[in-house]
Amino acid sequence: VFEKYDVNSNFVNNLWDFLMTLMIVLVVIGALSLVKFSVPEKRFPRISNILSKTLGAIKWNVPIMMVCSSSGDIFFYASLQIQSSHIDSFSAVVCLGVSLVMMMVVFVILAIGFKILRSFKRQSFENPNWADKWKGYEILYEEYEEKSIWSLSYMILFLIRGIIFNLTLATLFNFPLIQCIIINISNVLMFSYLLYLRPLK
Repeated sequence: VFEKYDVNSNFVNNLWDFLMTLMIVLVVIGALSLVKFSVPEKRFPRISNILSKTLGAIKWNVPIMMVCSSSGDIFFYASLQIQSSHIDSFSAVVCLGVSLVMMMVVFVILAIGFKILRSFKRQSFENPNWADKWKGYEILYEEYEEKSIWSLSYMILFLIRGIIFNLTLATLFNFPLIQCIIINISNVLMFSYLLYLRPLK
């Protein structure tokens, strides 16, 4: 495809659909936030309530869900971009910059996930409503059992496993045996985790 249309294979081209969809979602969230800020709550309580509930459901759950589902692709193509990047044009600089930003976004989501786990570990026994402060990030903990910190760690482990899998494919292609070992170990560990803890509600 790239040869046919004389287009370079880079991070932005490979993840164009995902990036554009993510941008549209962020624009929609920004527009709804602006409308909510502009609408007087006392004069239009119903509209304000609908906007609040809509924003509560999609901000930041939808962008986080999109990034988490594409985190493996992000690291795969970002790794290839970094390995093959020649800073000889504006598009190369843009693609490298976008790939680094998206990797940082994934790391930020992981950091939020670890903060949620720390909050659960510290407050779950003392305060049953520990999750109230994490409204808007329900995608990271809502559908998982609260039996232990490990069962609540599903999304974090899912992200880490996807990152390891795709980095292994993108960086160790000259060492297929090592690739097989790492991928099989990560798969067995993830399967054992799902089988033993059953983290999903």
